[in-house]
Amino acid sequence: MEDSSPSTTAVPPVPISILKSSNEGLTTRRWQAGRQRAQANGHAWQTSLFPDSRSASYLLPVKKAVREQARLSARDWVQVRLDVQRG
Repeated sequence: MEDSSPSTTAVPPVPISILKSSNEGLTTRRWQAGRQRAQANGHAWQTSLFPDSRSASYLLPVKKAVREQARLSARDWVQVRLDVQRG
């Protein structure tokens, strides 16, 4: 997980191919960044996914408070469960 500063929101990329494999029909076109449920290290939170054409991925914002509660640090490899909700 990239983290530019300990006090900011970290924004790791989620490869589109991962989302497509479990969410048929999800594309890179303009997509509503509605509320999503994410979970890491047993801690769940509400967030949004934002398409990023430069990295061919979606960006997953993770606020400092969430990182602290889930015991996440900069440069950690993290397994995240996403319940993608298209609205």
